[in-house]
Amino acid sequence: MAAPAQDGLALLRRARFGRWSLPPDWLSLRRADGALGLPPRWPGRFSYDAVRIPLYLCWAGLEDEAPVQAARQFWADPAHAYPPAWVDLLSNRTAPYPASPGMQEIGRWVRELAGYPSGGISTMPRQDDYYSNVLKILTMSAKT
Repeated sequence: MAAPAQDGLALLRRARFGRWSLPPDWLSLRRADGALGLPPRWPGRFSYDAVRIPLYLCWAGLEDEAPVQAARQFWADPAHAYPPAWVDLLSNRTAPYPASPGMQEIGRWVRELAGYPSGGISTMPRQDDYYSNVLKILTMSAKT
């Protein structure tokens, strides 16, 4: 693995927050000491941006990495009535609405790679949009 890929993976292993130890959509890295944090300018969430982290890691054959395992446990948590669209990494509060179908597809595939039943937590219908469809296409591409 090339040095930039190794450095990126090392960063992802450290960039985990909240109850489920999930990677955030946005991350701050302090130059002085390399400390990681959630930037105050954006919501400290695992959601629409960070959802691609477990997708890309699994696509690369790295499904045993900590960020993937954390996302898998989050999506398989029986406390969720449906897959939440986001989780606040400071308060652990989840979205009051379901994840998009594309996000749900990523969650389903990531769980299936670990042998979780394909049904898992119940899904809740939601309107597809451009972003959701792109996530579905990426997941389908990763599966092949």
